[in-house]
Amino acid sequence: MKAQGNQIAIGLSLANCRGQVNVADVSDFIAKQSNAYSAYGFRAGSGITAAALDFYLIFEAVASAASIASVLWQAYDRFIGPMKHRADDNAGIYVAVRRPDGTMIDVCLGRDLHTQEEFTAKFELIVADARDPLLRITHEQTIAEIRSSDYWVKLSGETPEEE
Repeated sequence: MKAQGNQIAIGLSLANCRGQVNVADVSDFIAKQSNAYSAYGFRAGSGITAAALDFYLIFEAVASAASIASVLWQAYDRFIGPMKHRADDNAGIYVAVRRPDGTMIDVCLGRDLHTQEEFTAKFELIVADARDPLLRITHEQTIAEIRSSDYWVKLSGETPEEE
């Protein structure tokens, strides 16, 4: 990966799966599907710790949003979709990018969007918004925190010497 000034951090979390989906299986699947991003998973330390986002993808701002959306759709379709038996079941994958003011650009695949086409279009808009140069400092701070924290474990991507 290149210098982090041109990188985007997209946060992910499984939502409303009520323990029916193994987070590690989904994280591992997403991490291994592409070399377009580095994947990081949240590892709780001692004591009671919770993360609103428990998985991050860090990728170059010029990366293909459609190809990353395709990987996320595959994960949803493989791990979450089959366990949904009611139309009102809102289990899914929560996708978010933090803005400088603390608000989030977000969507929940499986609750807000139900087709691959809808999700890809929305994900492309989220990534386009995240590419805004005004968000560069926010991304740099998020990425630095992920890479330096003991709570985040690198699951895939280039080794630290290559970043």
